[in-house]
Amino acid sequence: MKRNPFQSIPNARFFLRIGAPAAGVFFLGAIAMGVFARAPEVRAHLPPSRDPQAFASGRPLRVALAQFRDFRLAVAAVPEPCWSGEVKSDFQAGQCAEGWRKLGVSALVTASPLLLAALFAFLTWDSLQLTYRRLRKRVEKGMGAFTARVTEPAELSNDLFGYFYCMRAISVQLGSGHQARVYVPLKAAIPAPGEKVAVIDAGWVLGRKRYVAMTYAPHVAVVSGG
Repeated sequence: MKRNPFQSIPNARFFLRIGAPAAGVFFLGAIAMGVFARAPEVRAHLPPSRDPQAFASGRPLRVALAQFRDFRLAVAAVPEPCWSGEVKSDFQAGQCAEGWRKLGVSALVTASPLLLAALFAFLTWDSLQLTYRRLRKRVEKGMGAFTARVTEPAELSNDLFGYFYCMRAISVQLGSGHQARVYVPLKAAIPAPGEKVAVIDAGWVLGRKRYVAMTYAPHVAVVSGG
């Protein structure tokens, strides 16, 4: 029996690949933050900006950059006694409450692009884990969906699924004569044209039914021939 190609999850390679898309999400999040931070309802809960012209310009990226810089104002606006805990009067307590409130709002607004990018990376990584675990169990149980023959040429241009899930796309011919796109892990060798492969159902991922292929072996049960 060949080694299960889905035994190890390519976490290191995934995090190298997710960097650029996550940066794009951060950039879009910064634009959204610039639009949100400029709203009067939000500005009322933030310290006065050092760059009011940025907010007057209505340009989301300029507003976002100003908000990043203004976060230091929110930190500085919290009185010293609030940090040390040496509040000695109701007036100081009120100042602390106002300072902490504005700091909290400023921190949430300023960090929103980073939080959005981190959420995107985490959800994609979590889906990677679930997909590889599902495939590993199906291979171990010999649950092949069907067999097929690799076409000539074998390798196809990759897509988002192949990129994010660290796989390569290949073309196979089904028993019906139709061709289909399936995927193999990056660590696995590309099957040779004409080679028989077992195609395994990976489930619904990124809005489509996905299939992966591995070298056909007798222990992999299939429901239809290729």
